[in-house]
Amino acid sequence: MAAVAKIAALLLLVCLASGLQKEKRAPKKLKMGFVYVGKINDFGWSYAHNSGRIHLESRYPDIVTTVIREEVIEGTEAPVIAELIEKEGCNFICATSFGFQDATLASAKKHPDIFYLHASGYLRADNMGNMFGKIYQSRYLAGMIAGSMGLKLGYIAAFPIPEVVRGANAYFLGARRTNPKAQMDLHWTLTWFKPDLELYAAEQLLDNNDVGVIAQHQDTTEPQWAANKRNKFSIGYNTDMGQWVSRSVLTSPIFLWGVMYDKFVQDAINGEFHGDIIWWGYEEGGVDIAPISVEVDAKTVAEVEKVKSELKVGKDRIFCGDAVKALNPGSDGCVPPEQLLSDAILLPEINNVGEIAIPTTEVKLSTGVVIFIIVLASLAIFVNVVLGVMVFILRGQRVIRYSSPLFMYAMLGGGLLLYTAVILWMPVPNDPLCIMPLWLLSLGFSLLFGNLLAKTWRIFYMFRRLRKFKYVSISDVMLLPITGVILLVDIVLLILFTFINIPEARKYGFQDDSELSEYEFRWQCDYPESSAIMFFIIVGWKGLQILAGCVLSILTRNVSHDFNEAKHITFAIYVVAFTSVVVFPIIFLVNVYESVVIVQSLGVIVGTFCATGILFFPKFLSIVFGIEDENGSTGATGGLSANGTFGHPAYM
Repeated sequence: MAAVAKIAALLLLVCLASGLQKEKRAPKKLKMGFVYVGKINDFGWSYAHNSGRIHLESRYPDIVTTVIREEVIEGTEAPVIAELIEKEGCNFICATSFGFQDATLASAKKHPDIFYLHASGYLRADNMGNMFGKIYQSRYLAGMIAGSMGLKLGYIAAFPIPEVVRGANAYFLGARRTNPKAQMDLHWTLTWFKPDLELYAAEQLLDNNDVGVIAQHQDTTEPQWAANKRNKFSIGYNTDMGQWVSRSVLTSPIFLWGVMYDKFVQDAINGEFHGDIIWWGYEEGGVDIAPISVEVDAKTVAEVEKVKSELKVGKDRIFCGDAVKALNPGSDGCVPPEQLLSDAILLPEINNVGEIAIPTTEVKLSTGVVIFIIVLASLAIFVNVVLGVMVFILRGQRVIRYSSPLFMYAMLGGGLLLYTAVILWMPVPNDPLCIMPLWLLSLGFSLLFGNLLAKTWRIFYMFRRLRKFKYVSISDVMLLPITGVILLVDIVLLILFTFINIPEARKYGFQDDSELSEYEFRWQCDYPESSAIMFFIIVGWKGLQILAGCVLSILTRNVSHDFNEAKHITFAIYVVAFTSVVVFPIIFLVNVYESVVIVQSLGVIVGTFCATGILFFPKFLSIVFGIEDENGSTGATGGLSANGTFGHPAYM
């Protein structure tokens, strides 16, 4: 309440301050910089202020020039004001939104030789004035007109601050004057200019609350268009919205900003600028209503004109009488002006419906994409299972025995884990689904690629030893430590990833993802910084495995035909490497979430399927068609000795 008392006190003090004589400053020219919170074609607040600017240029063509800055968000006005002074050379700044007040005052203190004018605030300095209009008077008249229609009223309020509440109360009191049984529903939007939300609020009141006349405190024509579309009525604001819509707009409370701007410019020209605060109504010519629609009956028009004439001579009884008892009036039955400026008490007869917001929609992967990926992954799983069954059935065949069934099962198991991870990407994520796919991907990759790496190392080792005509014997058991170490490192990294800072599912909005609209959200996995670091360490670990595989493949590229499974393993390694090199950058470059999921899913499925296919299909084809290479080789890695070791047949 201290801030409220300050407002009232300042209004009284400024009346005295305005009479003090200070050193006159009478500039020959005024270059005025106008800072608008909206666009000048919003047909609302900024449009009205811009009309006042045009009025000044017309009235003072030889003295006043102007520069404008549109759509300045509250909180970003300070550098805009500085730029108008330092680069544009403005010596008179006009800031037209309540949120610009503090930055305007700070600049005024920094530049005492420059004039400042703020609209809708309460702060001042010797070189900074403040102005506002008693728009509640115009709203009272508009309420009289709305009430006369005999329909339920709807009101879209901006913020629960004194200015807005005062206007809503005055509007309702005016409606009760012409229709004592008038009812009014009120919604809060917590916006000054947000056309989509204000349209939605209007539609809710018009369609669901049986409202016949809609009004608003925001700088938009959307409620007027919504009412007109439904053959209902509306009350505009800031400008004559009837000229933009139709006669369904019964009238519009308007500020006469040109008159108020004129006062401060004239003071500056005459060297009498003292930083006044003015709150002008009908008596001073600061407010009015737009022409009344022909839809309003003559009796109501006459009564409105009568009240208007009383207001012009200072007879303001709007907040007086039994109707305002809830607002704590003074001993004379009227709410004092300073109390009107400070209080934000809504009349209890107004039905406060509460804050309204456009419902948000959850964005999910399209059904077609989900079905396609799941079907594709399921088919790959089916093929993997069939391959596993065939390995088991044909395990006695030489080509299968030479290729190490144990390692074939392990690679097929890795493929199953990879395909399962892809399927788990499809549902809306929850906390477990933010962890499980990475475990499956990492372990599945190591089972598939780790065994490829182990077998490639065996080929490399055998090939190198054979060059020296040395006996070669490497059993499957001797290769298990290679795969085991790779899996052990995986498990350690995954445990750190999971438990150092547990990943979790989080609702992402448009602030997090530019792909989403303001009214959309998506559930995604949120990885804290430590988890993200571990993720990239895991990716780097996989990269080292791929690099090692590629190096070994290059070193064994000239292996003899007796080792021709090396060719298949090499191709499989290259497929995995190529897929990783192509897919991984795309995932980070593409900004469309669904495209990322498609790319990474297809990358895993296609890469895994091709790698296993290159390894397994030639073996089964050779069995079915009885195809063997020279020396009796059928795609195995050397010969299998009686003791289960692998060696070159010619040197055993």
